[in-house]
Amino acid sequence: MKPTKLLCTITIALVALALTACASNKPIGEWRNQGFTGKVDNILIIGVSSNSERRYTFENKFVAALAVNNTRAIASYKILDSSVNLRREIIEKTIEGQQVGAVLITRLVGVRAQEVYSLPDDYDYQRSFYGYYDNALQETNRGTYTERTLLTLETSLYDTASGELVWTMQSERMDASTPRKNIEAQIKLTTETLLKQGLIAGKP
Repeated sequence: MKPTKLLCTITIALVALALTACASNKPIGEWRNQGFTGKVDNILIIGVSSNSERRYTFENKFVAALAVNNTRAIASYKILDSSVNLRREIIEKTIEGQQVGAVLITRLVGVRAQEVYSLPDDYDYQRSFYGYYDNALQETNRGTYTERTLLTLETSLYDTASGELVWTMQSERMDASTPRKNIEAQIKLTTETLLKQGLIAGKP
C-alpha cells in the first residue's frame, strides 16, 4: 500500500474508533436464565427516572415498539404512582389481578466522564506523503477532545409467575442534549435483544 493511502486509512480508522467507542448500540453485558422457556406477554414497562416526562416518553415508546412486535405491554405510570418508592411488594400488589405476565425495568446504574476526540471540520487528510510533517505542525489541522457523560443502564426482565429474573442487560448511552434519541436507541436495542433471545413474539 502506498504511504499516502496508508496514512489516510489509519486516520479514518482512528476517527471511526473514536466515534464508535463513545456508546454503541449493543449490550456491554448480558445474562439469560436458561431454565426459562417460552415467551413473555403483557409486560409492565418501568422506566426508573426522577424526570416524570422522560419516564412517560420512555414507557409509552416502549409499549408502542412491543406492540409492533406482537407483544402486549402497559406503561407503569398508568397504574403506579411515581411519587412512591417502587419496592417489590408495591409492584406485586399493584399488578395483582391484572394478568401481567412480566415486569421489565430499566434503570441508571452508573455515570462516568469520557473524552471524545473530534477532527476539525476542514481536516486535511494530506493526500501527499511529502509535506505530511509540515502539515502536522499546523494547529488548524488538529482535533479537539470534548468531555461527555456516559450513562450505564441496566434492563431486567422478571417473570411474575415465579418472581424470578429471566434476562438482564447492561448498555451504554451518551448523555447528549437530545435525550429522546437516547430513549429511542435504548428501546431499539432492548427490543432487538429480546427478539434474539426469543423472549417476545416478534412481528406478526
